[in-house]
Amino acid sequence: MLSGLMSLAVLYALLWAQMINSKTERVGSDFIGLYTGARLSQSASYSSIYAIEKQQNIQADVVGFAFHPDQTGYFTHPPFVVPLVALITSQDYALSLARWTLILLGFHALNTFLLLQSLPKDAFTKSERWLLAAGVFLFLPTFSGLMNGQDVAILLLGVTLWMLQLLNEKPFSAGVGLGLAVIRPQLALMLAVPFLARHRKVFAGFFICGLALALFSLVLIGMRGTLDYLQIVRVVEGGLWNHSHAKDMPAISGFLRRNFETMNQDLFRAFIWGAFLAGLAALSLWWRKAQQIGAKEIGLLVLLGLILVPYAHYHELTLLLIPIFCLIHIWAQKKRIANQILVSLPLAASLLMLSGLSGSGAFKYPAVYLIMAANAYFLLFSDAPPSALARFLTRAQNSN
Repeated sequence: MLSGLMSLAVLYALLWAQMINSKTERVGSDFIGLYTGARLSQSASYSSIYAIEKQQNIQADVVGFAFHPDQTGYFTHPPFVVPLVALITSQDYALSLARWTLILLGFHALNTFLLLQSLPKDAFTKSERWLLAAGVFLFLPTFSGLMNGQDVAILLLGVTLWMLQLLNEKPFSAGVGLGLAVIRPQLALMLAVPFLARHRKVFAGFFICGLALALFSLVLIGMRGTLDYLQIVRVVEGGLWNHSHAKDMPAISGFLRRNFETMNQDLFRAFIWGAFLAGLAALSLWWRKAQQIGAKEIGLLVLLGLILVPYAHYHELTLLLIPIFCLIHIWAQKKRIANQILVSLPLAASLLMLSGLSGSGAFKYPAVYLIMAANAYFLLFSDAPPSALARFLTRAQNSN
């Protein structure tokens, strides 16, 4: 296990160093959108951060030429994240990206600490916890977000707080934590709306936190900025399905784009949004009828959310840590699976996803779907692990 962790750490360090030293790679990262919003807040005003022409001008200064509109890395994230990015942003794009990487690493260290708090006390030794923490910190989709300068660590923080407080039976606090996930509104809604059917205190906490962030954003950018925000979201959403990166999504939208490229765009969008709304309704019905809302239900809800949400990129798969930890939580309580195996699960998932990226990358998403399907299966049958699995894990434990 140590060799696997060290290999990932060295690989990540080399890839990040290559990216930060290559202008083509660093300006091609998603950070250029966050950088654009932050620079506009500094040079103009917060009300200007969603002005399309001004965004294009800022990015032309960074890359040295004017982007084609289809290539512009538009800033479309909620405005409340801009003050944080502005703290580390200067005219030096590379230095700003390096500072932002340090901020993201700090967030992920906090996420790692909080995820470990979700486990039963005294279930793992100190050395086992350190190994598990290393596997979490080096989780492959998290590194993907880091390479792109994406704020996915904030998303994970919100969902981790939600899971942790649900397991601690603090529903209102869980909802407040989930409010941070509105940095990805559709994913946040997928995880929050089912609580209208049951445990409404969770939804109340989410609504209050989300409303507070919305009011803060409105004060920050004003009515003019809000109208610009709605306009830029409309522009991006309208052209998204024509871009190649629309295929690079683990959600059902990406699956359809990869396998049915000639599908009518209007029909495609209607199907995706229809599946999202139908999923919300089905999950709410399931929530209402479920005997309890525990680790199993939390993990399955996140897995289904990642599949049904209209937009979810590879780095959003960092949320797979939630169902993985839900499974570890359940199995650690039952003490049916060796701790050596439990602490290796995040690392094993990373290595499997890395193998899917090798060569032509043809197995990039089959590897992801295999992990998701296995996670869902073991959560569904977590009350009584399949005998074949038990025999396999027993042999693995004895061989060590």
